[in-house]
Amino acid sequence: MSYNIDNSSSKLKNALKRIAKIPYEPKFWREFERSYLLLARTEIDSRAPLNNVDGSIIQNKSNTKSNKVNLAEELCKRCLSYNKSCWKSWEILGDLMEKQQQYEKAVEFFEKCWNFQEREKNGLSHELDLFGKYSPSTIIMYKLIRNYFKAKQYVKAIHFCATLTNNLVSQDQKAKIKEIEKKCFNSIHP
Repeated sequence: MSYNIDNSSSKLKNALKRIAKIPYEPKFWREFERSYLLLARTEIDSRAPLNNVDGSIIQNKSNTKSNKVNLAEELCKRCLSYNKSCWKSWEILGDLMEKQQQYEKAVEFFEKCWNFQEREKNGLSHELDLFGKYSPSTIIMYKLIRNYFKAKQYVKAIHFCATLTNNLVSQDQKAKIKEIEKKCFNSIHP
């Protein structure tokens, strides 16, 4: 995937789309998994809304965004059909649901992501990340907290806030989590 290094995103996407059309070969599972997830991530990240000069969102009348979302979701589900413990697929599906403002589903996917990531850290799985290294579980915990809050599951958000603040080093990160925790307490006790 040298296109990724050269920042040739259109060439990279085309190469990944060609790989996605190839029948799955179990002996090359890592390469297929990486390709599926990288293509899904690029499709999701490219669907950010376009803004006018005044900051308002440009309405796109075409179905290209929904097609990209469908492709990303289908790739993640294909990856999960071969490897249910692929936490990166669960994370991408969670990001997708969050962007579609389906917070309950996002919570479900981020919980699965976090559980499989924790198993992997404890040596119970041999899952491979998109970039060949582990993503910090604090990022997933933060996404969980944010979606618990948006899904109005305040008690769970507070629980994870307490867990996460004990693991964070940065005062800036702790301040963000404390702010969400405070909002959760205020939502429970008006």
